[in-house]
Amino acid sequence: MSDFTEKKSKLDARPPPDKIANNRIATRFIRKDIAVSLANYRLIHFHKLLPTKLIDISSKGVQVSCLLNIANNKSLRVFLEFKDGRNFALNAKTIWHKPVPDYRYNLNFTKVKPVLQTKEESLKQISLLMDGQKISAKFRKLTFRSVQIFVHQALKSKRNIAVLFEFDDGEKFTLAAEIDRCRKITHHYYGIKFDKLDNELGEYLLKTQTDLSFS
Repeated sequence: MSDFTEKKSKLDARPPPDKIANNRIATRFIRKDIAVSLANYRLIHFHKLLPTKLIDISSKGVQVSCLLNIANNKSLRVFLEFKDGRNFALNAKTIWHKPVPDYRYNLNFTKVKPVLQTKEESLKQISLLMDGQKISAKFRKLTFRSVQIFVHQALKSKRNIAVLFEFDDGEKFTLAAEIDRCRKITHHYYGIKFDKLDNELGEYLLKTQTDLSFS
C-alpha cells in the first residue's frame, strides 16, 4: 500500500465533522453557574418547582440530587437558568435513581477544651475517628463543647468516637465525644434524560464553558 493510499484510508476512517460536533455537544459538563429546577409534567399543568443540585449536564440530559423521592420513568419539566439570565425549559424523564443516606450528628465532647475557641482560625483539619479509624465526615457548628457532623454511615453509640484536631503550627489533639442527637437525611440522585437532544443547549454549554471540568 502506498503512503498516499494509507493516508487516504485513515482519513476515510475518521468520523464525519457533524459526528464530531455532536459528540462535543453531548459532552457532560460540571457547572456551578446553572440553577436547575424540576416540575411534574401533566399535560399543560405545572406544579410547584423543586430546586435541585446540578451534578453534571449535557444536551442529552442532567444528573441532579434533591431530597424528594421521584419514581423512575417519571415525566418531568426541567428548567435551566444560566448565571447570565439565559433560560431553557425541556421535557424529560428520570432514567435512574440512587438514594444515598446522610446522617447528621450532634456530638458532645467528654472534656472541655477552651483552646478550640482561641485557636479556631489556625485550625487546619478536623477528622472523625471511630475505634481509632478515620471516617470521612463534614463538620460545622464547632464550639469548645460540641460539634455537628455529616457522615454517610450510621455511628454506633457503643463504639469509641473521637474528633482529631490538627492546627497550622503542627499541634494536634483528640477529644472523645458522645452522640447527643442524630438525624437521617436521604439525598436522591437522578439521571434525567431529555425527550430529545437539544443542540441549542449543547452549543450554549460549549459557548459558556470557561474551564475543563468534565464528568
